[in-house]
Amino acid sequence: MVLIFMLSALLTAFDDNVELTELDFRLGKDIAGLHFDGRQEYKVDGAGYSVTYANKMCKVDLYVYDGKQTDIPDGIASKQVDQERKNACNELPNAQKKRLLKNLNRTEGELPLPKEIQEKFTVDGFTFEITGGKCKSYVLVTGFKKHFLKIRATQYIVDGKSNDTELHDFLAEIARHVDISQKK
Repeated sequence: MVLIFMLSALLTAFDDNVELTELDFRLGKDIAGLHFDGRQEYKVDGAGYSVTYANKMCKVDLYVYDGKQTDIPDGIASKQVDQERKNACNELPNAQKKRLLKNLNRTEGELPLPKEIQEKFTVDGFTFEITGGKCKSYVLVTGFKKHFLKIRATQYIVDGKSNDTELHDFLAEIARHVDISQKK
């Protein structure tokens, strides 16, 4: 009986985590003021899944997939990661053509993200408008454990302000898990 109770308690403790099994890490349900908002499995082979975190000021989607590739190297310095970055950036102009957003602009110059994030992810920035107001958005991609980890972060600009500190802290927590220095 005690063993059953301990096992039940242990399983309940894991319910407070969001598993990214292929990447061999767990995330908390609350990170830097953003809250886990769901997981979506994609039925197309190689498309993987996504997990979403959000609050009233932003939404962040983390996509884990292999695109049916078996040779994805760790880090940002590969043709595969560069191609995934380009593909992800092309999704926004397509969304504008479908009138899901408007006034799309690529952010020029150095992006205002901490160094530890930019060392582990290729990053592109954008601004656009959706129904309800202006947004700024980032697309981040890296290779890790033979998978792509793509992050799409969209911040809502309210009264000229955005939640930069929360987003930076959230992304820093993800980057902390992406340890490409140790091969396993």
